[in-house]
Order: sequence, then C-alpha cells, then structure tokens
Amino acid sequence: PVAYPKVMAVFKELYLSDKGSNAVLGKSEAKSLLDETRWPNAPELRAGPLTWLRCKMLYAINPADKSLWYVVTNPLLSVILLLSLLPLYGVSTVFWLIFALMMSKTDEYQLVSYLGTTKIL
Repeated sequence: PVAYPKVMAVFKELYLSDKGSNAVLGKSEAKSLLDETRWPNAPELRAGPLTWLRCKMLYAINPADKSLWYVVTNPLLSVILLLSLLPLYGVSTVFWLIFALMMSKTDEYQLVSYLGTTKIL
C-alpha cells in the first residue's frame, strides 16, 4: 500500500513524457468520451447472426459502460461462465478457444483481460 502512490507517480511521469502534457484529460472530457449516446449502436440480428452473437458475448463478459453489478446480475453471463467452467469433454477449452477467436486482437484491454481470466481458471 505504501508503494502505490510512488508507482502511480512513475507511471504518470512516463505517460506524460511519452504523450506530452496535452495527454491529461479533464473530468468533463473523460465523461464526454464515456457518454453512451456517442457510441455506435449494437448490430442487428439481421445484419449477421455471427456478428450479433460475437458482440453479445463480448459485451456480456466485458461491458465498457456498465458496473460490476451489471455483470454479476446478467443472466447471459451466468450461462457463459457455467460453460467456461465445465471441465467435461473439453467444453471449457473449446469455449475459451472460441472466445479468443471472437476477440479483437488490436484491443489491448481485451487481450490482457483474456490472459488474466484464463490464467485464473
């Protein structure tokens, strides 16, 4: 706990030296980026069932605009978590392989989250 402020100060200094002093966002700018009205709509089912399924699964596991309470109370996530923990006949392994194929490989957050989740399991 004592080292946390020192570590954050080092990260902040490295970030600002890398991005310049303009990189710091104010609270109003950060809130405007998180405003749901600026985000694109979810794809419709008729646009492509695989795209729709991919978006539903990724959003159920890692929603960007919802709290942890939403994730815990989401019924779709309960089914997904049960599938991911089922060790019979390799269901868990197949599930995490499919999940890895669904992720965007350019999004660092998704990759780190995937690695952390599979490491825990």
